[in-house]
Amino acid sequence: MSQDPNYNQLFQHFVQQPLYQMLGYYNMNEVNRNAMNRSGGWFKSGAACKAGDIMRRRWMLLDFDPKRLSGIPSSDAEHDAALSLGRQASNWLMQQGMPECLMADSGNGCHLLMPVNLDTSKESTDLVKSVLAAMADRFDTEAVTVDKAVHDLPRIVRLYGS
Repeated sequence: MSQDPNYNQLFQHFVQQPLYQMLGYYNMNEVNRNAMNRSGGWFKSGAACKAGDIMRRRWMLLDFDPKRLSGIPSSDAEHDAALSLGRQASNWLMQQGMPECLMADSGNGCHLLMPVNLDTSKESTDLVKSVLAAMADRFDTEAVTVDKAVHDLPRIVRLYGS
């Protein structure tokens, strides 16, 4: 994905984060510093960070996953299909007037990170859920789906390239 024009923007975003966020997993949202002290800086399956620890939602994750058995890596064809669908969705979002998304290879599929500036209210979470559902309705195919479960505030993702 290093040829993608968003790669440099994504890289710059990550290198500006404190080191504790770069040790394997990354929380896309603004985390209260006290929560980081409590966790020792490590995120493991979201256990170290709770919804109440998030100060603001900074990114909305759109996760395009190939349909496959759980725990099985995607094939090259499945992976390519997810990346292609992510590109289509990114282009469509920009045509709708949305900000440019950062595109990243999730390892098995495609992540689009849409910059947002939302509070942590139930209404904001409901908005994110609605966007994910609408994106799934529009872009789900027989081979690739939009993960509608990635709306939670303490959502972590593996550091891209790790």
